[in-house]
Amino acid sequence: MQDQVAKPSEEDQAAEFQEGARFFFDLARWQMEEQISRIDALDRKLAATFTLNGALIALIAAGFTLQSERLSAELWSLLTAVVVVFVLNSACTFLAYRLRHWAIGPDLRSFTELAVEHDTEAIVYWAATQLREACEQNEGNLRSKARWVRLTTILTMVDLSLAAAVAIAVTWPWG
Repeated sequence: MQDQVAKPSEEDQAAEFQEGARFFFDLARWQMEEQISRIDALDRKLAATFTLNGALIALIAAGFTLQSERLSAELWSLLTAVVVVFVLNSACTFLAYRLRHWAIGPDLRSFTELAVEHDTEAIVYWAATQLREACEQNEGNLRSKARWVRLTTILTMVDLSLAAAVAIAVTWPWG
């Protein structure tokens, strides 16, 4: 007796396709949401480091106003270093924020055109493909933005160190 393998019916195949298309869409949508949350987190970190650097400049300037004597060469060096780091941090923040063109998924005009000609599951599959491609397009910008954020974070640490050195230099009983 030969084993007969039952071939899935067209209904079973259609149901399988629907389930697969929905799963693919959910996965692609989750990936897009995850990517957008990473972008938001990087933007928040940029804002925090830039704000902290601005506050450090203000505090350092206030520290220098406490100095009753002329600024020594060392203090001028520290002040110059703080300003240079602030300018570098500002430039890096600008470069990170200029990366703002993100692919977000299917074009709604294309969706409308497809909706007239195709069934729902084909459109779901198409939308999932569009989301996946958008995520792939965003990865390069996202990596670049992350590098700029890392650099601004490093510069913020340098600025904090310089601020500590200025605080010590301005308040130390030198004489």
